[in-house]
Amino acid sequence: MANYNNSQIVDILITFGECGKNAAETARVLNERYPDRHRHSARSILRIISRARQFGTLQVRKNRQRSHYERDNEANVVIQPLTKLLGTLFLHVFRN
Repeated sequence: MANYNNSQIVDILITFGECGKNAAETARVLNERYPDRHRHSARSILRIISRARQFGTLQVRKNRQRSHYERDNEANVVIQPLTKLLGTLFLHVFRN
């Protein structure tokens, strides 16, 4: 995604409102108004709108804390029942 400064993002937000919250129309209008700027797409406009609504910020959040999950726990959820089942089958086969 292009790096937009705050002034450019405000222009995008204002134009989005002027275009009846239509991202494709907003991209077309912005590309006509500002031919010297980075070409806008409806997708990039929707990302900016979403970021503003979700995080309350206009700029990309750098060095943010990312969520991680433990693969070991995920593996144990599968392996433990499987080990128990195999152990039961093993005992069943050798008892008969």
